[in-house]
Amino acid sequence: MIIGEKIMPQSAENKTFEINVSPVPAARVIGIKIRTDMSKATVDCPKLWHETFAPRMQEVDGFSGTAYAVSQPVDCQAGIFDYWAAAPTTQDSAALPGMDVLDLPAGLYAQCRVESLADIKAAYDFLYSTWLPGQMEYAPDYTARCYEFYPADFTN
Repeated sequence: MIIGEKIMPQSAENKTFEINVSPVPAARVIGIKIRTDMSKATVDCPKLWHETFAPRMQEVDGFSGTAYAVSQPVDCQAGIFDYWAAAPTTQDSAALPGMDVLDLPAGLYAQCRVESLADIKAAYDFLYSTWLPGQMEYAPDYTARCYEFYPADFTN
């Protein structure tokens, strides 16, 4: 979910989400991965950020304060996915000890702005359960990586 222009307001769990499908350039990020599932993610993901990745973020070459959370489905039926807390880096950067390099491909991405971390689950539920099945213009790839972009001034 990255910030984009407003296209169509929608709502889920009384929250409004504005969806935009637009081209996004490729990006390279370096981060630390965990494997989790939907029942444990609300504990596992913040723990990864606060206890493991945040203390090492400034080791990433070119660190600017922006960050990415990247998810890769492992078993969609069971809700299992790999999750990286990551920061953007230069295209020629190599992995740091204990971290992975991920190349996020350029392409069309469905985007929505989420004002609060408390709304992340509602946003994902809306995108995957309501918006994607309800639109006919784009063919979703449910196996593709999904990411959240956090600007340097993000404080929530």
